[in-house]
Amino acid sequence: MLVVVGLGNSEKKYQNTRHNFGFLVLDQLLLQIFPQQNWKNNPRTGCLEAQRKNFLLAKPQAFMNSSGPVVKSLLNFYKIDSNNLLIVHDDLDLQFGQIKISKNQGPAGHRGVESVVEALGTKNFWRVRIGIGRSLFADNSDQVVKFVLADFSQEEKKNLSEIIKKTAELLIRLLEEEPEKIEGKYNILGRTKKSGNLPTSIRY
Repeated sequence: MLVVVGLGNSEKKYQNTRHNFGFLVLDQLLLQIFPQQNWKNNPRTGCLEAQRKNFLLAKPQAFMNSSGPVVKSLLNFYKIDSNNLLIVHDDLDLQFGQIKISKNQGPAGHRGVESVVEALGTKNFWRVRIGIGRSLFADNSDQVVKFVLADFSQEEKKNLSEIIKKTAELLIRLLEEEPEKIEGKYNILGRTKKSGNLPTSIRY
Protein backbone atom coordinates (compact mmCIF):
# COMPACT_ATOMS: atom_id res chain seq x y z
CA MET A 1 0.00 0.00 0.00
CA LEU A 2 1.25 3.47 -0.90
CA VAL A 3 0.92 6.10 1.85
CA VAL A 4 0.57 9.68 0.57
CA VAL A 5 1.23 12.28 3.26
CA GLY A 6 0.70 15.99 2.76
CA LEU A 7 2.78 18.25 5.01
CA GLY A 8 1.38 21.43 6.50
CA ASN A 9 0.40 23.22 9.69
CA SER A 10 -2.93 22.06 11.07
CA GLU A 11 -3.96 25.38 12.66
CA LYS A 12 -6.66 27.22 10.70
CA LYS A 13 -4.65 30.44 10.43
CA TYR A 14 -2.12 28.63 8.23
CA GLN A 15 -4.74 27.04 5.99
CA ASN A 16 -3.97 29.01 2.81
CA THR A 17 -0.27 29.70 3.28
CA ARG A 18 2.53 28.62 0.95
CA HIS A 19 3.82 26.18 3.58
CA ASN A 20 0.47 24.35 3.46
CA PHE A 21 0.71 23.40 -0.22
CA GLY A 22 0.83 19.73 0.77
CA PHE A 23 -2.49 20.00 2.61
CA LEU A 24 -4.12 21.96 -0.21
CA VAL A 25 -3.15 19.36 -2.80
CA LEU A 26 -4.34 16.45 -0.66
CA ASP A 27 -7.67 18.19 -0.10
CA GLN A 28 -8.04 18.43 -3.89
CA LEU A 29 -6.94 14.82 -4.34
CA LEU A 30 -9.55 13.67 -1.84
CA LEU A 31 -12.21 15.65 -3.71
CA GLN A 32 -11.25 14.07 -7.04
CA ILE A 33 -11.04 10.44 -5.95
CA PHE A 34 -13.44 10.41 -2.95
CA PRO A 35 -16.03 13.06 -3.92
CA GLN A 36 -18.50 11.87 -1.28
CA GLN A 37 -16.01 11.33 1.51
CA ASN A 38 -14.58 13.60 4.19
CA TRP A 39 -11.36 13.26 6.14
CA LYS A 40 -11.58 10.94 9.14
CA ASN A 41 -9.57 11.66 12.25
CA ASN A 42 -7.47 8.74 13.50
CA PRO A 43 -6.31 9.54 17.06
CA ARG A 44 -4.06 6.47 17.01
CA THR A 45 -1.90 7.96 14.26
CA GLY A 46 -2.49 11.68 14.80
CA CYS A 47 -3.65 12.12 11.20
CA LEU A 48 -6.70 12.92 9.16
CA GLU A 49 -7.04 9.95 6.78
CA ALA A 50 -8.84 8.59 3.75
CA GLN A 51 -8.19 5.03 2.62
CA ARG A 52 -8.76 2.55 -0.16
CA LYS A 53 -7.43 -0.97 -0.54
CA ASN A 54 -4.15 -0.02 -2.22
CA PHE A 55 -3.41 3.47 -0.86
CA LEU A 56 -3.85 5.78 2.11
CA LEU A 57 -4.03 9.57 2.17
CA ALA A 58 -3.01 11.34 5.38
CA LYS A 59 -2.58 14.84 6.81
CA PRO A 60 -0.60 14.95 10.10
CA GLN A 61 -2.40 17.06 12.69
CA ALA A 62 0.75 18.66 14.04
CA PHE A 63 2.96 21.62 13.30
CA MET A 64 5.04 21.25 10.17
CA ASN A 65 8.32 21.03 12.11
CA SER A 66 6.97 18.13 14.19
CA SER A 67 5.65 16.05 11.28
CA GLY A 68 8.23 13.27 11.65
CA PRO A 69 6.96 11.47 14.78
CA VAL A 70 3.41 11.54 13.39
CA VAL A 71 4.51 10.08 10.05
CA LYS A 72 6.47 7.39 11.89
CA SER A 73 3.41 6.57 14.00
CA LEU A 74 1.33 6.34 10.82
CA LEU A 75 3.74 3.93 9.11
CA ASN A 76 4.06 1.80 12.25
CA PHE A 77 0.30 1.60 12.73
CA TYR A 78 -0.29 0.34 9.17
CA LYS A 79 2.99 -1.62 9.07
CA ILE A 80 4.20 0.25 5.97
CA ASP A 81 7.85 0.50 4.90
CA SER A 82 9.28 3.93 4.10
CA ASN A 83 9.81 2.77 0.49
CA ASN A 84 6.02 3.03 0.14
CA LEU A 85 5.84 6.54 1.60
CA LEU A 86 5.24 9.62 -0.56
CA ILE A 87 5.53 13.07 1.04
CA VAL A 88 3.86 16.08 -0.65
CA HIS A 89 5.26 19.47 0.35
CA ASP A 90 6.19 22.99 -0.71
CA ASP A 91 9.69 23.71 -2.04
CA LEU A 92 11.59 27.00 -2.22
CA ASP A 93 14.13 25.69 -4.73
CA LEU A 94 11.46 25.21 -7.41
CA GLN A 95 9.72 28.16 -8.97
CA PHE A 96 5.99 28.61 -8.62
CA GLY A 97 4.34 26.22 -11.08
CA GLN A 98 7.08 23.58 -11.02
CA ILE A 99 6.70 20.12 -9.51
CA LYS A 100 9.44 17.58 -8.94
CA ILE A 101 9.02 13.90 -8.09
CA SER A 102 12.13 12.47 -6.45
CA LYS A 103 13.34 9.85 -4.00
CA ASN A 104 16.22 9.45 -1.56
CA GLN A 105 17.23 13.12 -1.52
CA GLY A 106 18.10 15.42 1.35
CA PRO A 107 15.55 17.85 2.84
CA ALA A 108 17.37 20.95 1.52
CA GLY A 109 16.42 22.99 4.57
CA HIS A 110 12.73 22.03 4.69
CA ARG A 111 12.08 21.50 8.39
CA GLY A 112 9.04 19.30 7.87
CA VAL A 113 11.03 16.93 5.67
CA GLU A 114 13.97 17.15 8.10
CA SER A 115 11.63 16.01 10.87
CA VAL A 116 10.46 13.03 8.80
CA VAL A 117 14.02 12.01 7.91
CA GLU A 118 15.10 12.27 11.55
CA ALA A 119 12.12 10.27 12.85
CA LEU A 120 12.39 7.51 10.24
CA GLY A 121 16.20 7.40 10.22
CA THR A 122 16.20 7.44 6.42
CA LYS A 123 15.59 9.72 3.44
CA ASN A 124 14.67 6.76 1.26
CA PHE A 125 11.08 7.74 0.50
CA TRP A 126 9.27 9.44 -2.38
CA ARG A 127 8.58 13.17 -2.45
CA VAL A 128 6.37 15.38 -4.58
CA ARG A 129 7.92 18.83 -4.24
CA ILE A 130 5.68 21.76 -5.21
CA GLY A 131 7.47 24.98 -6.10
CA ILE A 132 6.68 28.21 -4.26
CA GLY A 133 9.65 30.19 -5.61
CA ARG A 134 11.77 32.40 -3.43
CA SER A 135 11.26 35.72 -1.72
CA LEU A 136 13.66 38.58 -2.42
CA PHE A 137 15.23 37.88 0.95
CA ALA A 138 16.14 34.22 0.44
CA ASP A 139 19.46 34.73 2.23
CA ASN A 140 17.68 35.90 5.39
CA SER A 141 16.23 33.12 7.52
CA ASP A 142 13.60 35.28 9.24
CA GLN A 143 12.34 36.64 5.93
CA VAL A 144 12.19 33.15 4.42
CA VAL A 145 10.06 31.91 7.32
CA LYS A 146 7.73 34.90 6.92
CA PHE A 147 7.49 34.18 3.20
CA VAL A 148 6.51 30.51 3.53
CA LEU A 149 4.02 31.24 6.33
CA ALA A 150 2.32 34.01 4.34
CA ASP A 151 -0.74 33.59 2.14
CA PHE A 152 -0.22 33.32 -1.60
CA SER A 153 0.05 36.65 -3.40
CA GLN A 154 -2.77 37.94 -5.59
CA GLU A 155 -0.65 37.16 -8.67
CA GLU A 156 -0.02 33.60 -7.47
CA LYS A 157 -3.70 33.07 -6.74
CA LYS A 158 -4.45 33.51 -10.46
CA ASN A 159 -2.74 30.16 -11.15
CA LEU A 160 -3.11 28.48 -7.77
CA SER A 161 -6.22 26.43 -8.56
CA GLU A 162 -4.66 25.13 -11.78
CA ILE A 163 -1.46 24.09 -10.00
CA ILE A 164 -3.35 22.34 -7.21
CA LYS A 165 -5.63 20.50 -9.63
CA LYS A 166 -2.82 19.37 -11.95
CA THR A 167 -0.67 18.27 -9.02
CA ALA A 168 -3.59 16.19 -7.76
CA GLU A 169 -3.93 14.67 -11.23
CA LEU A 170 -0.23 13.82 -11.18
CA LEU A 171 -0.71 12.12 -7.82
CA ILE A 172 -3.53 10.06 -9.28
CA ARG A 173 -1.07 8.84 -11.92
CA LEU A 174 1.35 7.97 -9.12
CA LEU A 175 -1.35 5.89 -7.46
CA GLU A 176 -2.07 4.07 -10.71
CA GLU A 177 1.49 3.56 -11.96
CA GLU A 178 4.96 2.92 -10.58
CA PRO A 179 6.44 6.21 -9.25
CA GLU A 180 9.67 5.46 -11.15
CA LYS A 181 7.78 5.82 -14.43
CA ILE A 182 6.91 9.47 -13.84
CA GLU A 183 9.86 10.58 -11.71
CA GLY A 184 11.25 13.98 -12.74
CA LYS A 185 10.34 17.67 -13.05
CA TYR A 186 7.10 19.09 -14.45
CA ASN A 187 6.35 22.67 -15.45
CA ILE A 188 2.64 23.10 -14.76
CA LEU A 189 2.55 26.67 -16.10
CA GLY A 190 4.82 25.98 -19.06
CA ARG A 191 7.79 27.87 -17.63
CA THR A 192 11.35 26.66 -17.92
CA LYS A 193 13.43 29.09 -15.87
CA LYS A 194 14.90 27.36 -12.81
CA SER A 195 15.01 28.85 -9.34
CA GLY A 196 18.44 29.18 -7.79
CA ASN A 197 19.49 27.08 -4.85
CA LEU A 198 19.05 28.37 -1.33
CA PRO A 199 22.09 28.79 0.89
CA THR A 200 22.42 25.57 2.85
CA SER A 201 22.04 27.40 6.17
CA ILE A 202 18.48 28.52 5.39
CA ARG A 203 15.80 26.34 6.96
CA TYR A 204 12.06 26.86 6.70
